[in-house]
Amino acid sequence: MLRSERLGVVLALEERKEQKALEQMGKARELMEQHRGQVENLNRYQQEYRDQIRSSQHGVVQVSRLQAWQAFIA
Repeated sequence: MLRSERLGVVLALEERKEQKALEQMGKARELMEQHRGQVENLNRYQQEYRDQIRSSQHGVVQVSRLQAWQAFIA
């Protein structure tokens, strides 16, 4: 086998490795975006709870409800 043929085999192997790494990176990015979306949803949900607490400070609220809100935010 000529040196150029051996290098061609090595090149093909490295290209496969690179392609596999790119696929893994793509999957990791996709998962990261999903997690980022979940975090954004949770932050929005938490903000809604805070807003409910603030708006309820103008009226009467059951203690159990305040405790539940406080436990969620903590």
